[in-house]
Amino acid sequence: MPSVRCIGCGFPVDATRTGCAHCETPVRGAARAAVVEVPFPPAPEPPAFCCCCLAPAELFRNETVRVAPRSGSPAGRVGVPWCRACRNRRTHLFVAPLTAFVAVSLVAILGMAARRPESFAAYRFLGELVLGGVAAAGMRILLKGVLPNRPGHVANCLAWEGGTVVAPEGDGRPTLRLMLRNEAFAALWRHGAPVASVQAVRSWLLAECERLHGLALARQDSNPGAGRGIREGILKARAVIESAPGEGPGVAEYLDRIQGGLEQARADLDRDSDDEDGWGLGGLRSVANAVDELARIRVSERTADS
Repeated sequence: MPSVRCIGCGFPVDATRTGCAHCETPVRGAARAAVVEVPFPPAPEPPAFCCCCLAPAELFRNETVRVAPRSGSPAGRVGVPWCRACRNRRTHLFVAPLTAFVAVSLVAILGMAARRPESFAAYRFLGELVLGGVAAAGMRILLKGVLPNRPGHVANCLAWEGGTVVAPEGDGRPTLRLMLRNEAFAALWRHGAPVASVQAVRSWLLAECERLHGLALARQDSNPGAGRGIREGILKARAVIESAPGEGPGVAEYLDRIQGGLEQARADLDRDSDDEDGWGLGGLRSVANAVDELARIRVSERTADS
């Protein structure tokens, strides 16, 4: 099952922890402001992953973007990717307070008009609207408190803040500036992967090797053969990561190189007569799973640069 992603750094996180071990962003209830700028028009092509939780997108909701003066661009709309669960939660946080406002205001106005029609005046009408506003604010606060924040999601799934078409400098095209609250999604849009830095990926993978090696070392006390074999497989995977060039065009290509090196190491272990029980393959596979999970969320260079 795909792991939960940190909205700050884009790395997989343990949903049972309070914060990301890599960047210390809270696993639940966090929001990380981020900006994506793209030429406009044409309409941008966002990556097909939810802007809140990085799950595969199930729908694109058209959002109106504000047009700055002298931008020379007509009012536009941009499709924002959501999964249905995050989209529904965001909708509930908008519709329920609006419903409360209309219902409370209407009931108060009709009640006042029925009880004392002779004293019904504009200031009383405004008072009922204020009462409706208080009810709407209370409903929103209640929903935010009742609906728990899910791990790896932006707080209350409010991942979209808005967009503005900015006037160009000189003869250039207008720029669409999108305000988001998920930094990992913004990196995915800009760079084609939720983690933009190859060095950050390399450091995380080496730290993951250390963690898995520690678990295997603890297991060696109860099962020396298994623990030793798993550790050897992890060390072979670590050697692949350390030997892979850290320079290159991007994270996606770096992960491709790592996956290719791990596949070759797996083939070598298959031929290794000392690993008849497959413990070494299991250790190497545990590291390969971490690499595969990092590589799971990425888009093409064309989409990333659009």
